[in-house]
Amino acid sequence: MSLLGASQKARRTLAVVMSICLIFSSLGVAFAAEEVKDIKGHWAETSLQTGIAKGYIQGYPDSTFKPDNAITRAEFVTVVNRAFGFTEKAEVQAKDVDSKNWAYDQIAIALKAGYISGYSDGTIKPGNVVSRQEVAVMLAKVLKLDTGKDADLSKFKDTAKLPDWSKAAFGAVVSKGVFNGYEDGTLGFEKSLTRAEAVVTLERALGGGTAAFYNQAGTYGPATGNDKIEGNVVIGAAGVTLRNTTISGNLTIGENVGDGDVTLDNVTVNGDTVVNGGGASSVHFKDSILVTIVVNKKTGEVRIVAEGKTTVKQVNVQSSSKIDNSNATNGGFSNVSLQDKLPAGSKVSLLGSFENVDISAKSIAVDVPNGTIKNLNVGGQGGDTSLNLGKDAKVLQLVLNAILKVLGDGKIDKATINKGAEGTTFQTQPNSVQNNSGATFGPGSGSNYVSSSSDVIYATLDSVSVPENGKIVLNMTYGLISFTPTVKVSNNGGTATDVAISSSAIDVSARTLTLTVPTILLTASSQNVTYTVTYSGVSKTGSITLNALSQVAAPTANPAPGPVPAGTTVALSSTTVGAAVYYTVDGTTPTASSMLYSSAIAIQGTGSFTIKAFAAYQGLTDSEVATFTYPIIPAPGFAAAPTASPAAGAVASGTQVTLSSVNAAVYYTTDNSDPTTSSTLFTTPITITGPVTIKAIAAQEGLISSQVVSFPYTITSLPTVTAGVYSVFTSFDAAVTSNVYALSVSSSVYQIGANDTNPYLVIKFDDNLDSDYSGVALNTDLPGAQANAVTTSVYQGVYVAVIPHSTLAVGETYNITLGGLKRTVSSVTYQVDTISFSVYRQ
Repeated sequence: MSLLGASQKARRTLAVVMSICLIFSSLGVAFAAEEVKDIKGHWAETSLQTGIAKGYIQGYPDSTFKPDNAITRAEFVTVVNRAFGFTEKAEVQAKDVDSKNWAYDQIAIALKAGYISGYSDGTIKPGNVVSRQEVAVMLAKVLKLDTGKDADLSKFKDTAKLPDWSKAAFGAVVSKGVFNGYEDGTLGFEKSLTRAEAVVTLERALGGGTAAFYNQAGTYGPATGNDKIEGNVVIGAAGVTLRNTTISGNLTIGENVGDGDVTLDNVTVNGDTVVNGGGASSVHFKDSILVTIVVNKKTGEVRIVAEGKTTVKQVNVQSSSKIDNSNATNGGFSNVSLQDKLPAGSKVSLLGSFENVDISAKSIAVDVPNGTIKNLNVGGQGGDTSLNLGKDAKVLQLVLNAILKVLGDGKIDKATINKGAEGTTFQTQPNSVQNNSGATFGPGSGSNYVSSSSDVIYATLDSVSVPENGKIVLNMTYGLISFTPTVKVSNNGGTATDVAISSSAIDVSARTLTLTVPTILLTASSQNVTYTVTYSGVSKTGSITLNALSQVAAPTANPAPGPVPAGTTVALSSTTVGAAVYYTVDGTTPTASSMLYSSAIAIQGTGSFTIKAFAAYQGLTDSEVATFTYPIIPAPGFAAAPTASPAAGAVASGTQVTLSSVNAAVYYTTDNSDPTTSSTLFTTPITITGPVTIKAIAAQEGLISSQVVSFPYTITSLPTVTAGVYSVFTSFDAAVTSNVYALSVSSSVYQIGANDTNPYLVIKFDDNLDSDYSGVALNTDLPGAQANAVTTSVYQGVYVAVIPHSTLAVGETYNITLGGLKRTVSSVTYQVDTISFSVYRQ
């Protein structure tokens, strides 16, 4: 697929504004730039107008954007994650962020990216507004700025008040141009960041905005000629090929590429190229010209490949990588730096030939299966690193300023060992060694005499001694370079077993190599321990006699005493092999009749929990009693979940809902989003005028916020109720089947004929009402009127109002109202509107 011309230009967007919209769009609706009421004349109007015009920012239903509203910590990390393409997640252990929180995933991503860590009390406070100094610290980490340099902040009036924890970061982002001060000459470091400031700050952090953003697989750029992009470019999807293009700014291959492929074909990048994504299948640079490549993928390994005429001035490696220069014909990745930002345990493979390779990382593994490295330098800040040279690999000049372990059958023409590199080991010795370390050596036997600094120096095992339990000293006839022997141990003449070496230390001037090995556990009998050390076909032995114990070693506890939550289990042990441990948990001193330890002890109760224990072994003196006290950390509780009155369900329009929780504040939303402590605080009843779902949480100091509770409400129309007025001949409560006359109706006025002698008027409702008539009220100016529930007449089970005729004066009109009636429809009970009418006696 090829996307060219207008289609390509349409994809060139302000990536940061896109990311801002993704969080803000959930808060409002789209509108045209000219419709926005509150950004005209705003200091950030240009940035905001651009985003609104392109549809990347959305505002509120009232056609406002509210640019000066504060943004929360959760909202800001969401913007940062999307702007920089962060997607990998870490485990969230903050006590105020549960998995149902809308920002849970975004906080997990921010934790994995390493630019937030939370507060000392174990919280993240996602609903708090984010301050400018918090943003400075986050962006300094995201941009990997140098916070070790003291930036000049003297021009700002409030610099002296800037706290130490944010000062270096503020200096770094100000130097970078991400932050500026206010017109009053202050940094305003304690001020909250606004929506407008978030847009502009992220634009600056990304170098003034991104001119092109490729987030779908495809081929971009012209088939012939060359397209120029002024600004930065982001590739945010796997399967993207960019060709015949010159980029004036930086190029970022984002994390969203994952383990997929990206290809640059005849591309020139004048700024930095940052590789945050890509997999083992590769990021290909074909016939391209680049200044600097920075490889920094958070997880997994990425392979970058130089092909054809590609030239790159510098490659800075900050994560596990394969740097493949095998198919480059014009230098390719000539200069490679394995920087100190490489995490310990990282692995870097170098394939092909390289001009210069610098290693400043510590505790990494470098693999060179083939090719030639002209100059390989290990800096003083490095060390504890291994270099594995394949049989087809060659290093012409190796300069060591830190210890390096060289493995494999590859060849080294010359190794220069400077001060700090004493202890370097070679599986295959270099052709020559230049000794600049200042170490001196006494003469050995025969021809083993170091006569000059250019001699090749080997280590020769002479004898072994064991000065103490856990230490073995290897004495060498002469030597500069450390080595790793094999060690076996036998106890009292028993079968020899392999021993793991935990560490080694060389003393060049004393010509000794000291090995640290596991200590031998003391027993009730003495032990004769013999170590056999073998190196380069030579084996030497050394022995030590370990005296018998007279007293059992006192028990130890894991974990060590200190505050722990209830339910924590404690393991007891003694270093005396075979010793039994007896203990109590009631504060009394343990004896041989106390509980015998066999499995971990669970800490229970409140306050504190104390274990007292001693160890015993037949023939030895019992150990001292050890006491282990564990203050119990109360488990954090949860705020009581909010309740709603009336309960969720169908209600009449205008119903008012009250939210409450025991001793806790209630926050709620009505837009179907999950509430936070930044949502609306419940203070007055919520009026229901249409279908709506109220979501609420309860928050209480010292407790974890409750889970979100949903209260869905619907509106059901009131039932229709009609009534008729009848004249009844006999008692209204009799089983009457005749002499029931409907009276004429005109304009809600019931007329009683002048000759009508029936004694009662009955109001009969034509609809089924509830049988519960409590609360029914009859209001009329008719004397003697009463309200009754007829039970035995033709109106049985129907509520009626009865008015004796005798009280009706000829030619008079009387007003009657009947209220408080109820009707239940589909399990929903409604208050029926008041029935009003008039009676006229002719």
